[in-house]
Amino acid sequence: METTFTKLVDQFIGGKLSRRDLIQSLAAASIVGGAPATAAAAAPAKREIKAIAVNHISYRVKDYAKSRDFYAQNFGMKIAHDDGRQAYMTFGDTFLILRTGTDGPVPLVDHLAYTIEGYGKDVPNFKADNDGMGAELKSRGLNPQVDTELSWTVKDPDGYTAQVAPSLMMPGNPTFERVMSSRAKPAAK
Repeated sequence: METTFTKLVDQFIGGKLSRRDLIQSLAAASIVGGAPATAAAAAPAKREIKAIAVNHISYRVKDYAKSRDFYAQNFGMKIAHDDGRQAYMTFGDTFLILRTGTDGPVPLVDHLAYTIEGYGKDVPNFKADNDGMGAELKSRGLNPQVDTELSWTVKDPDGYTAQVAPSLMMPGNPTFERVMSSRAKPAAK
């Protein structure tokens, strides 16, 4: 049994098992009372991916500043970020990203992002959680693409982009703010 535990811990350290999967696998191995672990007992359980909110809406517009002012003045949205090319407008537990469209038709909602329950709650271990989410999406045949170091995108059956976002992907969250500041470019003068 010690060999089984060692293998499971090694898989966890190597990033092949999440903490939850490690605990579940250790418990399953303990239940069999010393019998060799089967592949089923050691295999990680599928992660539930449950959308609990619209995280944000990405909207390409003709003039982001004009749209920014419209939503701020008429709907009470707050400007969380404005880098001279796009603005993040917060309202409730979601936000609207307004971008001046230069690479396609405008106006256009180019994607919706969904906050996934439990994803990103453990900020100190976020990289492992994020990698685990990418692996789960891949195991489902969804061909996940890195959107930022904070999220993944997949295509729905009609080819529309859906973004899988952690709970920490919100203006005001320190991790989100760090990523946004590293991506910011000076506004054109």
